[in-house]
Amino acid sequence: MAKSTKAKKTPKKTARKAKTPKRNPKTGRFLKGGSDHAGHRNRRTRVRKLARLPAHLWHWPNFRPEEMACKGDGKLMIHAASMDKLQALRNLIGAPLIIHSAYRTREYNHRVGGAAGSMHLAARAFDVSMLGHDAEDFEAAARHVGFTGFGFYPDQVFMHIDTGPARWWGEPFPRRAAPATVKLAPGEPVPAEVAAELAQVFGKCGSPLKNKRRAN
Repeated sequence: MAKSTKAKKTPKKTARKAKTPKRNPKTGRFLKGGSDHAGHRNRRTRVRKLARLPAHLWHWPNFRPEEMACKGDGKLMIHAASMDKLQALRNLIGAPLIIHSAYRTREYNHRVGGAAGSMHLAARAFDVSMLGHDAEDFEAAARHVGFTGFGFYPDQVFMHIDTGPARWWGEPFPRRAAPATVKLAPGEPVPAEVAAELAQVFGKCGSPLKNKRRAN
């Protein structure tokens, strides 16, 4: 008897649906396993190697990716909103900012003794050198552009700033000494000690009007 043969059905190819990244219902953050694009939609991008960082993701002209990468293994995470504030702070101050530490991996953060919930782990914190800066003016400018967390380290000469909950810790930097003022009645002669001090200062610096610095 002849065997009957049935034509085999070829399975239809169905286009794969793009997986939508899942969010943590409590924090609203993307869960692990999401792509770099998902992180970018959340204004955060994680890159394993600096060479893989797309040029179009870097919008902060006064800083380089190498400055923001983890000092331990070179991995990089960007929190764009925090970087925007850092660039705004740089523009407001008008002087270079030396970044001691920005993003940290969990391993490196543990190695340097960082807090378990440090904002460095989320790339939302920056340790900025105070060399060449007035700490009081720097803090005021950082608050003005939107930084909310502050850690003061006068012995190490740097200030921690972040965009986390409003708080502060550490020993505040010494305040500027208020300039001494001398009030004189009309026609009253200048005291001898004040006149001598002024003569000494102007003798070294010349006229204060001639040596007035231009605003940057």
